[in-house]
Amino acid sequence: SGTLPDLRVLAGVAAEMGTPLGFRTVEDARADMAELGAWDGPRAPRPRVSPGAAVRPGRGEAVLDTWRLLLDDGTMQAGEPYLAATARRVSAAVSAGTLSGLGITAGDEVVLRTARGAVALPVQVADLPDGVVWAPANSGRLSLRLLLGAGSGDVVRLERGDA
Repeated sequence: SGTLPDLRVLAGVAAEMGTPLGFRTVEDARADMAELGAWDGPRAPRPRVSPGAAVRPGRGEAVLDTWRLLLDDGTMQAGEPYLAATARRVSAAVSAGTLSGLGITAGDEVVLRTARGAVALPVQVADLPDGVVWAPANSGRLSLRLLLGAGSGDVVRLERGDA
């Protein structure tokens, strides 16, 4: 078929970089692993760490849940306006209970606020626990880390967009 297995490609790249792996086939790699044998040295002790306190948002607050979307404001899309145009529309998401507690409806604007700053986004209803707000980490020219100084697990204030 003309295709090479990943191992052959990696072995070739390593050889070109002057650091050959010493094997080029899966069988050779397995033989090297078998020659090493099982680890019989001392094991690292299991860490003894107490769990942290659970975050409990107050009235008008929510725990921020966020991650980067596949198509966001990352530099790999620079100069690719057609690809960037396929990205999801930027919006926040909360549970129906959280939304009704804010006194707004889906599609309205919600403001996520911290001591550092605020971000206004249209809000949608999603299958999330009450007291949690999701927003994309780096989309629509909004970087939550830069603008809010907040990331996943941090508490943010939620306000009506016209507040």
